[in-house]
Amino acid sequence: MTNDYYSSIKIHEDLSPEFSTFIFKGSNEKATHLVGFSGSSAKILAEFKKSLSGPDWDLYSAELNTIVESKYSTAGNRTVGREIASKQKHTIFHGWMYKVKDVTNFTKTL
Repeated sequence: MTNDYYSSIKIHEDLSPEFSTFIFKGSNEKATHLVGFSGSSAKILAEFKKSLSGPDWDLYSAELNTIVESKYSTAGNRTVGREIASKQKHTIFHGWMYKVKDVTNFTKTL
C-alpha cells in the first residue's frame, strides 16, 4: 500500500525517500517505523508535503490508519555529523513515525 501510493505520485527529483524499521531505539520511543523524505531545500519539501492531498491521499491515509496504532510527524535539519553533513546534499527532513499494530500488512506495503 505505501509503496503503491508513493510510486504513483510525482516526487521531485531533489527529494530522497526513506522507509525504515526502528530496530534499535530508546526506551521512550514508541514508534516502530518511519516514512520520510529529505531534500536540499525547505521549499521543495513544503511543496511536496502540500501535494499530499486529494482522494488518493485520503484513501491511502484511511487504509494506513487501520494498521497503525499511533503516528506523529517530525521535521528539521538532518545532521549526521560534521564531516558527513557538510558533504550531504539533502539536509532538510520531514518524516512520519508510526507505531504499527499490524506489522505483516504494514511491511507488505514497503
